[in-house]
Amino acid sequence: MAELLVLRLVLQAPVEAVAEAVDRALQGEPGSLEGPLPMPEPISEDWKDFIRDDCKFGLENIVTGAQQVEKFSCSLGLRPMSPRDEIFPLPAKDAFEEGAFEVRLHGRYPSRVRVLGRWSMESGKGFRFNVDVAPSEQLELSQICEVKATSSGTQLIRSLLCEGGFMSATLRWGDFEDGTVKALRLHMHMLEMEARAWASCHKFPLIEVWRGLRENCPWAQKGAENSVAAYRFGPGHAAAAAAEVWPLFDPGHCRSLAEALDQPRPHVQLQGALQEGNVQVEAFAYLLDRVCRRGVGDIFRRFVDLGSGRGLAVLIAHALFPFRDCVGVEICKEFNDSARSLAKRYADTGLAKFSKAKKKLDPTSMFVEGDLRDFDWSDASVAFANCVTWPVTLVAAMARKALRLRVGAVLLTSKRFPNDVMRGFDFRGEACMGDWTPYAVELWAYQRI
Repeated sequence: MAELLVLRLVLQAPVEAVAEAVDRALQGEPGSLEGPLPMPEPISEDWKDFIRDDCKFGLENIVTGAQQVEKFSCSLGLRPMSPRDEIFPLPAKDAFEEGAFEVRLHGRYPSRVRVLGRWSMESGKGFRFNVDVAPSEQLELSQICEVKATSSGTQLIRSLLCEGGFMSATLRWGDFEDGTVKALRLHMHMLEMEARAWASCHKFPLIEVWRGLRENCPWAQKGAENSVAAYRFGPGHAAAAAAEVWPLFDPGHCRSLAEALDQPRPHVQLQGALQEGNVQVEAFAYLLDRVCRRGVGDIFRRFVDLGSGRGLAVLIAHALFPFRDCVGVEICKEFNDSARSLAKRYADTGLAKFSKAKKKLDPTSMFVEGDLRDFDWSDASVAFANCVTWPVTLVAAMARKALRLRVGAVLLTSKRFPNDVMRGFDFRGEACMGDWTPYAVELWAYQRI
């Protein structure tokens, strides 16, 4: 069996409680869902206000779209039940089955769920469940449900599996309108929908959702990316979770930094990919806060900005977070000169003296003139690329270099990675305000696995 899709939900709940709730669901215990699929909302009030007024992906649109998809769904093992849905026990096929049942959803598709085993993880801090699901007579899926304790919360991991022959060349490059492809795309999306609803029923606050593709299938990547994009400004992706009350940085120091670095852009006439756009200081600070507080391993090892422009992202990382090293790489000499001037201003105001960075150095030395394709950034723990205007070839070159990052490192980009590198990353949606648009800028967070 090979993995097709991996879905990771990070929940603010004890690992034992999540494992017990998963166990009950996989033994056929009905949930407590009333009415249409609910949307858990671990989202800050200020972000709610923003997307209600200005965002093209408002919460109402997200909920409406979710409910439309939900009408065609089936149970994939964790489905909460409405009052008119029914569960019927099934006889076990062999001694390895721990539970089997059929779910009949009112007005939707029935499915059969078989739990083939449960075993503790070697660390003793989690469990794995092997589940076979038959959403229809034509389609049978295997999945692994895993519950694991991590530093950022309890992870619920759902992996869709496929046999080697199942993922044939015909299916791998299949037409988007092919019946099997359409069914698989729907079930890939419903894995998250179902898990979100299940977590909400059990009152497990949702922190974030990661997806990972383990097969190079254009239809699978497009479907996964569409699912992420639909929630980019919604719960669990581009907002602080309810459990994350205080940021890692000092908000007062952040506001002082924004005031000190607020100055007109330098007048530089450039064409094509060499265009400048700057992040807003406070918005980028909260973006880094979300990434770093949920990070794994040595997340404060090194921050790298690829195409650093005026250097705002580098100075924010240096001023507000305990990175041991911060560097910006910029190919344009005029932009690099501007970044060093801004860094000197940052130092002259005295703000650099209060920097959270572990390595105290001359801020002007953090900027390197060069090409990201030649620069070694493989030791970055967090990297950022505001690549809105970059050509596809340059984005692809950056993505291939990102494969050299260490496990757990996160790269934030404003353009999607190409299909051929996706097996090396899990990804989720993000957002940040910029100075070139009144809307939040759509970002992708890629975590090396």
